[in-house]
Amino acid sequence: MAQLRGIVNYVLATVLALLLVWGFSPLSAGVRGGLTVIILLFSIPGIVYGWRQYGQLKSAHSAHSAHSAHSAHSAHDVPLPPESFSGPVVLVCGDNAPLFAGRGDSCESSQGWYLSVQSPEHYIALVRQIAVQRPGLLMRVSVMLALIPERHNDEDALKHMLLSWRRVVAQSRRWLSGIPPFWLCCWLNSPQCNETVRWFIRTPQDAEVQSATGLDDFAPFSSQERPARHSHLTHAVWLDNLLEWLQKLQGDTERHAPPVFSALRVVCFTSLAVCENNLWQRYATAQTTLSSAASAVSGLLPFPDLALPFLSRRRALTAFQRTVGISGLLCGIFVGMAMTCSFINNQHLIRITNDHLTVYRHLSGNPVEPKIQAQDQLRRDAQRLDRWYQRGEPLSLSMGLYQGMRLIPPLLVALSDWLPSEKLKVTSPQTVRLDSMSLFDTGKWALKAGSTKVLIAALVNIKAKPGWLIVITGHTDDVGDDKSNQQLSLKRAESVRDWMRDTGDVAESCFAVQGYGELRPYKTNDTPEGRAANRRVEISLVPQADACRVPGMKEPSPEGGDALAK
Repeated sequence: MAQLRGIVNYVLATVLALLLVWGFSPLSAGVRGGLTVIILLFSIPGIVYGWRQYGQLKSAHSAHSAHSAHSAHSAHDVPLPPESFSGPVVLVCGDNAPLFAGRGDSCESSQGWYLSVQSPEHYIALVRQIAVQRPGLLMRVSVMLALIPERHNDEDALKHMLLSWRRVVAQSRRWLSGIPPFWLCCWLNSPQCNETVRWFIRTPQDAEVQSATGLDDFAPFSSQERPARHSHLTHAVWLDNLLEWLQKLQGDTERHAPPVFSALRVVCFTSLAVCENNLWQRYATAQTTLSSAASAVSGLLPFPDLALPFLSRRRALTAFQRTVGISGLLCGIFVGMAMTCSFINNQHLIRITNDHLTVYRHLSGNPVEPKIQAQDQLRRDAQRLDRWYQRGEPLSLSMGLYQGMRLIPPLLVALSDWLPSEKLKVTSPQTVRLDSMSLFDTGKWALKAGSTKVLIAALVNIKAKPGWLIVITGHTDDVGDDKSNQQLSLKRAESVRDWMRDTGDVAESCFAVQGYGELRPYKTNDTPEGRAANRRVEISLVPQADACRVPGMKEPSPEGGDALAK
């Protein structure tokens, strides 16, 4: 799962980086494209590598699970404490058989929960089981190496056992979110006969050994009452030599295994069966000439409940917590950089808008064109800000830093404080062409019956108004002599004028009638289609100051508008 969480963080970082580049950064499109390529070059190989590692690890886990299912000591054979368990969870390795004889592989005591681990392979399987089924207990897990020196007579085998456990504990950091507390507990026969169970403990924080009897609390061994001075000295010598021997064993194995911090060392003097010529007996006899009071009967060994309160609580984060923390850190960096980019973009918007306002206010309006252009720019700025007000500001200006609202009022004030003076717009003459054959018979100038509809449809946009002259021109093809064609074209133009004058009640001063005959052909006369197009009447509006005047009407004032004379 660690690889999968790493992939998630890789993908999250890539998405946030691309969103920052394309959604917030004030850079040009070319620079954004270059940054996108760089981001993808760094992220895609990492994602692909992580996915491959995840697939390989998943395959390895599946193979291991299949192997463990047929193993005699499968992790699933060990009942785990509930997720709500609040005490220490101790994985007991090494010489743990006398502790769990008749108790099963899982035992709850008054202070904690002990789980039997039969082998290094079983330890890895059990740790994985806890990580999958009880992830809330990972921070409560510690590893206790149970050691009964009086049941070992092969020093090399003992060192190999210690080395194997140290290595496997170091390897379990992947599932336990770090190396768990690793502590040592020894059970020995007391140097005194018929002595009750006695506990000794040494913590890394306190160099002084503490002692307890039965269920009493630990107290400094040197400050306890000494009713029997010989017994106290015997215990002190016995304990010093044991700690020295353990330190020698640990030093020999540290050279060949990863360092594992030994949280504390616990020694229990009790009655237990031993093997002949064991390692501790040989070492103690050589160093002190003392011998332990060996017992022929060995019952269940007591659990070191008194030592559990001395275990340091792990402060390390779980893998899920680390993933959430990294994701939160990435999101925090993204939010900070996005707010920085948004601030820069908003300042740019304010600066550009103020520049447009400054240019507009410095223009006097003479000439009027630059002022109109500046006003159009302000109008575009106002429309854009109004659109953002209605639909929401763009992502690059968001993050709660948008400043466009306070720019709208000065823009509206500037747009309303100046208007350009109206000018008479000169338009090109509007021309309507009428087919003569649809209005007149051949060689005739009188309007045909039914031509009214053609005139009404064609002349709907020709309006008589002061200052405009309605020019009607007649045209013919080149068939016949020039004089006859000119007279025919003029007569046809007059017929159209008379119809417009009488039908629309338009004064005759609004018209000008001309006949050009064949002098101004619209198309070539070499084809029947061209000659048909040339037989036409054209009507156009031409500006002329004194045209179409009603008697008594004044000339238009310079400010514009018409007024009747009183």
